[in-house]
Amino acid sequence: MAGLSALESLPHEIILEILSFLETKDIIHLQRCSRRLLKLSRDNVFWRTRCLLTSSFLEGINLRRGARFPEVIEGALNEDAASQDHDGPDTERTPPPLDFPWASRRAREKEIQKITANWDPLFFRAKPSTVSWFERPQLRDGSLKDHIEVKGVAVYQHGDEEVFAVSPLDDGSVCLWDIKGTRPGKRKGSILEQSKAGLLRMGSSKSPYLSPDCVSVDNARGRAFFAVSDDIFVAGRFSNILNYDRRMFPSIKGSLHSGARLCSLTSLPYPFSSVDSELRRKGELSIEQVEKIKETTGGRTLVACGEYNTKGSLEIYGLGPPLPGQEPHGVSLNSVMKNRQTASKSKLLSVINHGTCLVVSDGSGYLKWVERDGFTEVRRQYIGPSERVADHPSLFNEMPGSGEIARKLLSTQSRQASDNKSNDDDILLWTGEKLGLVNFSSKQGFMADDFEEGDSRTPEEVAAEKEKQHYEERMRQALERDADGVRLFKVLGAGIRG
Repeated sequence: MAGLSALESLPHEIILEILSFLETKDIIHLQRCSRRLLKLSRDNVFWRTRCLLTSSFLEGINLRRGARFPEVIEGALNEDAASQDHDGPDTERTPPPLDFPWASRRAREKEIQKITANWDPLFFRAKPSTVSWFERPQLRDGSLKDHIEVKGVAVYQHGDEEVFAVSPLDDGSVCLWDIKGTRPGKRKGSILEQSKAGLLRMGSSKSPYLSPDCVSVDNARGRAFFAVSDDIFVAGRFSNILNYDRRMFPSIKGSLHSGARLCSLTSLPYPFSSVDSELRRKGELSIEQVEKIKETTGGRTLVACGEYNTKGSLEIYGLGPPLPGQEPHGVSLNSVMKNRQTASKSKLLSVINHGTCLVVSDGSGYLKWVERDGFTEVRRQYIGPSERVADHPSLFNEMPGSGEIARKLLSTQSRQASDNKSNDDDILLWTGEKLGLVNFSSKQGFMADDFEEGDSRTPEEVAAEKEKQHYEERMRQALERDADGVRLFKVLGAGIRG
């Protein structure tokens, strides 16, 4: 039996230090060499530190700290860094950025541990993502067919593994989609069941259809409701968030002033402090302080998004139990954070919790993952068009605003999600007419026409479709030539008045 190689005979710590100088793709290839290298290459602490050093969270910390050291002499900086190398309590002096030279490696590693405690890594921070589109309901009349608009969406969890999308349709019917593809013979995004048209009527058969844009499902009872909890928070085009108690509805129990035109609300069962959040964003909380904050109980967090002065507004409210003298069923406002500068250049339409991040959709067609501090952006995803792009896309498809926008976002995590299912928490999106799915995979996403049956068109219809595509292609080329001519005349000075 062959002995160990020179590399594998080294201690774990030395091998991990060597791996830190390799590219990610090289580390992946190294896992195939032996079981020991496979285990070391998947060390959680190693990858946590590696992801932190390339994260936008650390980049923001380095930029803020670098602004405090505009003219740094290396000797003086090393003296400051060396002063951080002690075993006593942390001083109030702001440490230098990690990308600056440090005199003591031990002090730098200690600072990395402190910043890491203020940061929550997620598997999807750098993983490739795709946007897929669900099968579209159709209205058939002989050989003619037309798509039916989806008027809302909610997530229904049946059992521990099955997750369905429930939506009212424009014709008054209700439709169910299989989100996970767990039913036999069904694919991800395929229609599971669809009721008869006119099910959602207000009374008699001649009454108009109900078309609710808001649907809520009680998974425990298997029924749909508009409000299923005692506390109901309502926001809209008015400047306040209204708080109702279902047991005393419609009396208003309280309100939270926002000043923005809000579009979406979500909540967290944890308390929120704007002071602690700002210190954590700067990486200035010690490991002991972070652990103490995580152990804090009582209170909850309300997250809202919308529009303020034509820009996106992301707001976080820390709520606590009622103070002495308040109503016994009321809530108290402990802390407020409003990001109206960097949240988005356009209106924010929806917000949900996704792991330890917040996900928002904006009017420019983007999904943005943001830390729970409301400022630090983790990643973004452009939704793009829902139709399949041809080999020669139309000139208009490349213009801004040609893609879809998500009016509502929902998490699709199963009821009993395990750690070995890292791709279990996909994001369901509703555009106002159709449903889509954002999942974290390098595989190509599916489109709505992938669910179409075989081509049943006549030869005349196929020829007419080809002629239409040929005409669109000629028009595209003509528009491009015209645009080139306009740009040329601008360069030559045509149209400029003396």
